[in-house]
Amino acid sequence: MEDNTYNGWSNYATWRVMLEVFDGDAHYRAENEEEYEDIDELAEVLKNSVDDMIADNSGDELIAGWANAFIEDVDWYEIAEAEQEQEPKLIKKGKK
Repeated sequence: MEDNTYNGWSNYATWRVMLEVFDGDAHYRAENEEEYEDIDELAEVLKNSVDDMIADNSGDELIAGWANAFIEDVDWYEIAEAEQEQEPKLIKKGKK
């Protein structure tokens, strides 16, 4: 079986999105007092924020298509776990 991990992440797309989009951003969200019910909700919020970023910054359907195809491989749950580990206040107390 082929190993697709990259720099400690499940794959290249997950690593790249974490590095380019979210690295250090957990502190910003925590300062704005955003709390999420659980990791699944946080993962959905992270995915939606990247979807919105692509929609807002792609004037070209071809480029938007490439970007959307790239993020299909992202493990949003893995990014959410990393963000929550960095900033525990992102998840409401008693949830995980």
